[in-house]
Amino acid sequence: MKHSLKYILLIISFLSFGELFSQSLITAKFHQNDTICEGTAGVVRLYFYNSTPDQRTSVLRLCFNYDHHALKINEIATEQDFLNSNMTITYPEAGVCSILDTLTTPNNFYNAAQPENMNIGFDIKFEGLQESVSFITFIEDSCYFKTEEEEPILAFYHSSPEIRVHPGYIKITMEQVGIGCSYENKGSVVANVLEGVEEFEYKWSRGKYFANSPNKVGELEGGELTLIVKDGNGCLHDTAITVDVLPAPAIAWEYAPDPAVIEHPINFYATEFLDAFNWLWKFLS
Repeated sequence: MKHSLKYILLIISFLSFGELFSQSLITAKFHQNDTICEGTAGVVRLYFYNSTPDQRTSVLRLCFNYDHHALKINEIATEQDFLNSNMTITYPEAGVCSILDTLTTPNNFYNAAQPENMNIGFDIKFEGLQESVSFITFIEDSCYFKTEEEEPILAFYHSSPEIRVHPGYIKITMEQVGIGCSYENKGSVVANVLEGVEEFEYKWSRGKYFANSPNKVGELEGGELTLIVKDGNGCLHDTAITVDVLPAPAIAWEYAPDPAVIEHPINFYATEFLDAFNWLWKFLS
């Protein structure tokens, strides 16, 4: 009796899950392929795999919504060119996108391992409008395909993950800690990130970098210095500072008669008064 009950439960289970499997032949998933930062674009991939090896697709229709206050679609492209592909994209209302395609795949997009990068995939380039965590969900989905017996079958399974838009701004302070004179490269600058997700990567537009202090740069001449910081989310943030140098005096001279002799030397003097207590004159000839 105990064994009979077990067999009955197994048969019920097999029938139930068999029906579920037969109705879930195609799986669609969204995957955040690139980082989406506020003010910049990133790629979200919509990919498919097929659990049954003997089908070929005829019509694919997808309609999904997204938070249009946080995301804007810039482009949708197929991962590769498909046979007989004729993709039409429409936006029936704000935050809704509809994709209709007729295509045929040479290998029926079948793979038992079900990896993320399959033969059917759409790369959706979203622009991040504001920091958020958004859900992309299907409103309508259908994938009509035919078996070898030319019988149309509709089966679909999908997931709706979170799509994150990371902050496009962090607070960076820059301070000049070393200064040189005109035509010298003795300036140095230190940057500090007060907000943001670590680890930070620093890219300076010029100067000498320090491996043990990546937020510091030296051997700078005067002028604009640009810094790009990459935060732990992969977002890029830029800022700039003007490197100051100590001013050089304007030099003049007077002499009489010509040529000058010991009795009548040439007198050099600075025409501008600077905050200096001593002058060092260097004559080149």
